[in-house]
Amino acid sequence: MNWKHTTRRTSQPPPKLVDLTLVLTLVPLLILSGCNLFGSETDGTMRIVGTVVVAETGAPVGGLGVTLSESSFGGGVLIRASTTTNVDGNFLIIYDAGPHGGLHTVTINDEPYDPRYTVSGGSARPGEETDLGVIELEENESP
Repeated sequence: MNWKHTTRRTSQPPPKLVDLTLVLTLVPLLILSGCNLFGSETDGTMRIVGTVVVAETGAPVGGLGVTLSESSFGGGVLIRASTTTNVDGNFLIIYDAGPHGGLHTVTINDEPYDPRYTVSGGSARPGEETDLGVIELEENESP
């Protein structure tokens, strides 16, 4: 038996390799542009909850301002989000600080401020849910 080897020809050109120059240009650009190429960035969404009550009576305090702020490089304070407590004293702030946000300050009884009560607060970090629990405000003495 005589076997004959034949080569089959197609009209399609052989597959090309990806141009190395293109890869070496695009990958650094994707990384520098903040592309989440490898899924390493965390979600910067902050969720802060709490309930404000009068310390002496436990009665809820509605209508108090609650702010979420961050210190700036110049020493100032940037208010990032705000809300007011509802009639049951509850509040909820949801804010997306992005993947590079730092520690934020939560201030209770701020904008609008109620002079009948003291000011309280806490802190929150991006990507975390912060439950400040029950915040007891002292009543200020009348002038």
